[in-house]
Amino acid sequence: MEKIEGMTNKGSYEIFRSVSQKSFKHEKYFDIYDSELGPYRDRKVTVVEVGVLDGGSLFLWKEFFGPNARIIGIDFNPEAAKWVNEGFEIYIGDQADRQFWNTFYGEVGMVDVLIDDGGHTDVQQITTMQEAIPRIRDGGLIIIEDTHSSMMREFGNPSKYSFLEISKNLVNQLYGKSPLTVVLNNHFSDYVYGINFYESVVILKIDRTKCLMNKEIENMGEEIGNADFREVNQSIVTRKLIATRELLYGNPIFVRKIFRRKSEDRILLLSKYLRKSFGWIVEIIDGILYIVKKLRKNSKVKQILKSSILNMSRDK
Repeated sequence: MEKIEGMTNKGSYEIFRSVSQKSFKHEKYFDIYDSELGPYRDRKVTVVEVGVLDGGSLFLWKEFFGPNARIIGIDFNPEAAKWVNEGFEIYIGDQADRQFWNTFYGEVGMVDVLIDDGGHTDVQQITTMQEAIPRIRDGGLIIIEDTHSSMMREFGNPSKYSFLEISKNLVNQLYGKSPLTVVLNNHFSDYVYGINFYESVVILKIDRTKCLMNKEIENMGEEIGNADFREVNQSIVTRKLIATRELLYGNPIFVRKIFRRKSEDRILLLSKYLRKSFGWIVEIIDGILYIVKKLRKNSKVKQILKSSILNMSRDK
């Protein structure tokens, strides 16, 4: 991205207020624009925005990025084509249509910044993001706006298939570049090296040169030789969690048994299997269950329970 001199110093909000064409934005967005898009100002960049019918955002980005930026608008409404007369490139199409994106990128080529302010449905946002990821230049951004639609009933949400839920899952995919995790290296982490979440905005940072395996390295500093208590504590917790998981999830017959029992029997059966890992805790639970069973209708149950727990804790 080549830098261009002689640019305006106005912030995005000031420009937004000054353009004569209509535009709708949420007021929190402008700080995000200035911080995330600031490094792209004064440079030769290709910026694409989805959802430009009234034209206001086109003029916002034209002044914000400068005279040498290539500003391209996409809209589903053919009326948006009128902005070609103002020097903008306009494409008419459905952002949920993958064939449209193939044709679009085939003509436009790689882009630096894509801003999705289109229809806000899950399929539109997800398709736009997926099709854009391999077509963004290194150092570029994908900005999906108005992701509060993932929390709105009129968009069929909340749902585990919403754009926001899909985006949360993508955070897990980033760990494909960590050799310490169980996440496999994947196509997504070959392009995306970071995700920023804001209220109503999700930003993907694209840079293939930064999508490296995150190997552990060390400097040449002198080792003091102190014990690493973090690892000691972690190993103890990990062993207990693994033991519990194997007992519960590695034994389907036990799982089936426990859910056929009455509630009290379930807990007693569960305590039997957990006794190996958490014996003293289970003994307390057994004692509590015994008292509850024998004295359920007694008005002094709470007091007896309290004293029993304290006594057992002292004994241990």
